[in-house]
Amino acid sequence: MQEELFISGRDIPNIDPYLHVWHWPISVYLFVGGLAAGLLFFAAMVTVMGKTDVYKAAVKKAVIIAPIALTLGLMALLYDLTHKIWFWKLYTTVRIESPMSWGAWVLMLVTPLSFLWVFSYYSDIFEKFEGKYKFLEKFKFLDTLEKFLIKNRMYMAYALIPLTIILGIYTGILLSAFNARPLWNNAILGPLFLTSGLSTAAATIILFAKSKKEKHFFSKIDIFLIIIELGLITHMIMGFYAGSQVQIEAVQLLVGGDFTLMFFGFVVILGLIIPLIMEIAEYIGYKIPAAVPALLVIMGGVIFRFVMVEAGQLTISKQNCNVSQITNNLKNIFNTKKQNYKKNHIEIRLNTNLEPEKGNLIIDTDPLRLEQILTNFLENALKFTAGRHLQVLAGR
Repeated sequence: MQEELFISGRDIPNIDPYLHVWHWPISVYLFVGGLAAGLLFFAAMVTVMGKTDVYKAAVKKAVIIAPIALTLGLMALLYDLTHKIWFWKLYTTVRIESPMSWGAWVLMLVTPLSFLWVFSYYSDIFEKFEGKYKFLEKFKFLDTLEKFLIKNRMYMAYALIPLTIILGIYTGILLSAFNARPLWNNAILGPLFLTSGLSTAAATIILFAKSKKEKHFFSKIDIFLIIIELGLITHMIMGFYAGSQVQIEAVQLLVGGDFTLMFFGFVVILGLIIPLIMEIAEYIGYKIPAAVPALLVIMGGVIFRFVMVEAGQLTISKQNCNVSQITNNLKNIFNTKKQNYKKNHIEIRLNTNLEPEKGNLIIDTDPLRLEQILTNFLENALKFTAGRHLQVLAGR
């Protein structure tokens, strides 16, 4: 049996390959995932430090948002899936090199831990309501579980610290793993999204905090995180301008392009610089409502995710592309991959020079996206073919 893959100018949905467009659910997930990771991280750190009585909002109040945020994020991911009933297949394998696999397994651990953490403060949270609402007395049987969780709260804290760091970084790596999207293909996105998630979490805790001491403590943390975030954004932009032409064209969407106002106006200035100035002024003694910079930081965090997701999917760089060179590189790669799939018997034929008298096949397109399309084709064909040949033909 011989299977051929034909690359043409067609655009038939669900048949011809294309780069899937991520919409608002992914942006929502990236924000709530980072926010939840930051809230749980601070709750765990305060517990390990033995400061639970001093910073009550961090460990009891603001952290209630974490399981809600994670649930909303998972619902957004499920909504975005094409084949929703098959999501469970992510948990049938572990792929160390796959960000999707890391994210799926970390979320499976962090989500139940977030619910257990909040429930360990059940008596404190619902203390005021038990006298007013008699139906809560029916849940007294949960006291045993609560006592068990309280006893093991420190162990949960030790587990949450590394898990939430991984979750925060994962929200950025999820984007940076896409080589075909130049604006996303940047190693700085992982640390940047982690820092942004921690900053929005600190801002949320400030909104919930009642004591001046706790507000000042997390304001200092937020000042430190905003400075780091501004440094990472600067490093990201400079890195793009020092890169290839494709990367320069990608970053121009943020610097002088369609997303300049949203990125610099709402994210950098309103979401970072102004809150930084206000928090410093409030810390040294000026009377500034703590909620104002906190809300601006949260707003900037939300818009930042939407800008990066939307702008990253618009970047394209057309240039003269030697199809033969790309297919030869892919042939070498997939001859190695055959061993991983235990299909050494399959012969890969990539013929992109059907008319040698006309020279190499050169087309005007984005080489990164063309390579990804061909890679997706060959990856799926190699996985599922029962034949002995895979052949890609391309010509004029």
